[in-house]
Amino acid sequence: MRKWERLLPSGYSMLCLYLVAVVLGSVGCQSKAVRITPAIPETGYTNITAAELKAMLEERGGEFVLLDVRQPEEYMEGHIEWSVLMPVGDIYERYTELDQEKEVVVYCRSGWRSGSAGKILSQLGFRKVKNLEGGISGWPYPILK
Repeated sequence: MRKWERLLPSGYSMLCLYLVAVVLGSVGCQSKAVRITPAIPETGYTNITAAELKAMLEERGGEFVLLDVRQPEEYMEGHIEWSVLMPVGDIYERYTELDQEKEVVVYCRSGWRSGSAGKILSQLGFRKVKNLEGGISGWPYPILK
């Protein structure tokens, strides 16, 4: 027997190593199958539908901040009642105007800018941030002009 062959495990040892690897591998696969969803996703906000926002407005109108993150011209063309205008580009300068303890719902035209705004707000310490899916374009209810 050569020196290097003595370093290799015997047939029985190899079988035991193989079985341990299979068992550990299957346990690892099972634990990967169970997925725990965090309360706050990586984006820092959760999405809500137009119907959910409508219900929130009817039930708890002034208890949360509805933040329109579009440009002033877009806001003047039409906005959701009770919304406050704060363009996404102004958030870093103006976020202190918002109460971090209140829930904040952000929206824009289609959801792209409000997604960015939601992420910014969460990075600034806001923990109750929601984003209107589809933005005002997906809002089937009346708007103010």
